[in-house]
Amino acid sequence: MKRIAFFDVDKTIFDGYLAPDILQYLEENDVVQKGHFAAYRQAVEKYKKGSMDYNGLVRSALRSFARSITGKPREEVDIHIRDYFDQSAGIFPWVESVMEFLKDKSVTINLVSGAPNPAVNMITQYVGGDTYLSTELKEKDGVFTGGVGTILDDEGKKQKIMHLIKEYPDIETFGFGDSQGDISMLNLTDHAFVISNPHMPQMRKIAQQYSFVFIEDPYVLIDYLKEIIT
Repeated sequence: MKRIAFFDVDKTIFDGYLAPDILQYLEENDVVQKGHFAAYRQAVEKYKKGSMDYNGLVRSALRSFARSITGKPREEVDIHIRDYFDQSAGIFPWVESVMEFLKDKSVTINLVSGAPNPAVNMITQYVGGDTYLSTELKEKDGVFTGGVGTILDDEGKKQKIMHLIKEYPDIETFGFGDSQGDISMLNLTDHAFVISNPHMPQMRKIAQQYSFVFIEDPYVLIDYLKEIIT
């Protein structure tokens, strides 16, 4: 039997938001020109005031990130993002033991995020994941052009996960998320877990409604998995 675990990233396994957090780091360390993070912050204020919806905010974060690395080779960007994770405590401490357990049980670990692919690729490596789904930034000859390809939105996540699941006639799937944006992904899995996020208190009731397992303390998640995966 094939087993796949699908993990949301932001606020599920990573204590932050990949695109803006890494962009801020790149600016503060003079890797990219300043101003792109400020543009994102302006979008955040518009979102808070109701003049921009959530999808608009996501597009703004992606555009700011993509424009900031225009003209930079992929290898150079990867080095700086790796440095970010070397210095950051952004990955939740409980993640390591869960990932090690899943790998020991031959479960394929797939990270799912609308964040840009250089960031999602690197965090996938850091947590020991096998593969990932993300928003692709445009490149030419290994150099970023400043453009954003197809954005991995909720519908995109759903379609790609459905496609992966259909590849295997005998499959068991696990889903991990923290917000309403993860519901469509969680609904596709056999075992769905909602990781408590203090900024998303409504998810407790939503988990009940959809019969997802609500995890108040993520350190006990591994105990649930040990009961399921033998």
